[in-house]
Amino acid sequence: MALDSGPVKRSRYVAVCGASDPDPEQRELAREVGRRLAEAGAVVLCGGLGGVMEAAAEGASGAGGTVVGILPGADRASGNAHLTIAIATGLGEARNAVLANAADAMVAVGGGWGTLSEIALACRRGRPVVSLAGWELESQGGQAPPSGTPPPSGTPGAPAAHPSGSEASVRRRREDRLRHSAERVLPAAPSLSGANRVMAGRSDDGAWTGRAPGRVNLIGEHVDYLGGLVLPAAVDRFTTVTGAPAERWSLVSEVPDGLPYAHAIGHELGAPAQAMRATSDVPPGAGLSSSAALLVAVAAGLRPDLDGASAALACQRAEQRATGVQVGVMDQFASALGRCGRLVPFPDDLVIAVIDSGVHRSLADTPYNQRRREAERGMPKRLRHVESELERVRAFAAALEAGERDRLGELLKASHRSLRDDFEVSTPAVDALVERAWAVPGCLGARIMGAGFGGSILALLDAGTEAGFARALEDVAVRFCRTADGAYVR
Repeated sequence: MALDSGPVKRSRYVAVCGASDPDPEQRELAREVGRRLAEAGAVVLCGGLGGVMEAAAEGASGAGGTVVGILPGADRASGNAHLTIAIATGLGEARNAVLANAADAMVAVGGGWGTLSEIALACRRGRPVVSLAGWELESQGGQAPPSGTPPPSGTPGAPAAHPSGSEASVRRRREDRLRHSAERVLPAAPSLSGANRVMAGRSDDGAWTGRAPGRVNLIGEHVDYLGGLVLPAAVDRFTTVTGAPAERWSLVSEVPDGLPYAHAIGHELGAPAQAMRATSDVPPGAGLSSSAALLVAVAAGLRPDLDGASAALACQRAEQRATGVQVGVMDQFASALGRCGRLVPFPDDLVIAVIDSGVHRSLADTPYNQRRREAERGMPKRLRHVESELERVRAFAAALEAGERDRLGELLKASHRSLRDDFEVSTPAVDALVERAWAVPGCLGARIMGAGFGGSILALLDAGTEAGFARALEDVAVRFCRTADGAYVR
């Protein structure tokens, strides 16, 4: 949704194509290509399916990058699990032309005649092309052109191509080619310390990029604004914002109504007007705190030098200013400073499921502020929830440490009953969905998550039961998440 217009320096788009059934070396190479492109700030385009496409998407998404899958079929669900955005074209193999035309450059890893068609289309469009462990491009005179050099204008026909020579020669060339291409078609990777180097950066002309995760709260609901203990986790669903100084504040985004938030955090940080563009796979109004992800992403782009706590507090003030809702600071802290596998270790054989109840809401249109005031004034029913929930937080952390899986499920169920009966932030539709989740084999427990009155439901599952869980709840959207680092983790 375009809220305003203004010049935005866009990211580079690099297509990765190749073998549908790569050997282990090609698969690892594609994964490394995706990772390097993401770290350099590029958006990775691919065909969205398996093989090299999936490996490159895995590498890019693992490094915090954005991956767009341009699918041949008409079903977005056919895309691999590492796509940020899946575009179902229904064009069949003709989508190769879309991929080549949309990209600023192309990297091919292995592949056969289908890959060659993509290379030829990219060359015809004058796009720089790098071929690794597969087709080797030559000029008409038989000499390999410099990596990333398109054919001369007006040259008839496609460049000659044939499978490359020995594996040793491929290995010698591929690193040089990838490095040369990166220097030619990609901006320099931001020079920031630690994991944050892929989260935020600013160029010499003032253009910037910030990226922040959504969050789940494992347990500890409606206690943070009373100074209570919570157990949130940043998850691998991200909002990315790019921006540059402009005459007025503007935001172009697929997520509506984000401009007041972005403007508010800019005001908190003392930033001049910015023209911004946002992409996100953190759904709004679904309990994953899309607002905190947007705020922290903008803060990380504008002020990557801040310490994470100061950034989180600024984002909390900005959200209160933008909405008039007296939100706590848990969401902003989780998005800024969540640490994957730290403090309380989260088991690798457990999966976080986030179920969209289908009831999306603005907190300003719910009794959220009223519930908070009632708790702060000591209303007995509200305090009963707060006191019991604080006990559950401690017990949940202890159960994680001890590996007591059944206990985790019991505590989630008890938390939901308390939120339903004592704090009264659930709804009949959400209650019914929670009970359906409880009944699915492999689900340890589930509860309403977030501010309530709709939004999302959190469930913990045994790893390997995701497909059955999704089938049992096929009428609602279910997202499976892993824990991730926050935007300001160094």
